[in-house]
Amino acid sequence: MDVNVLSTFPGPVPAPLLALAAMFSVQLGAALSTHLFAALSPAGSVWLRLSVAAAVLLGLTRPRPRDFSPSAVRGVLALGTASAAMTLAFVEALDRIPL
Repeated sequence: MDVNVLSTFPGPVPAPLLALAAMFSVQLGAALSTHLFAALSPAGSVWLRLSVAAAVLLGLTRPRPRDFSPSAVRGVLALGTASAAMTLAFVEALDRIPL
C-alpha cells in the first residue's frame, strides 16, 4: 500500500492548525520524556525522541534520496543539528528546573 499521507487532505492544512500541532507535539514529547531521565539521561531521551520522530517522518513522507541535491542534504543536516541542539538545551533545562 503506497499511500502518501499528505495527499489524503482535501486542501492545504491551515497554518494555525499546523502551529498548534507543533506546540502540542513539543509539549507532549517533553512531558513524556521527563520520565525517561532516570533510565536514559536527558541526552538519551532527546536521542530517542528525535530518532522516533525521524522514523515517523520518513515513514509518512517516504522521500526518494535521489531527489535531493547535495546542498539540500547539507540544509537538512544543518536543520537537524540545530533542532537537536535546541531540543537538548530545552530538555536539559527541564531536568534542572523543578516543575
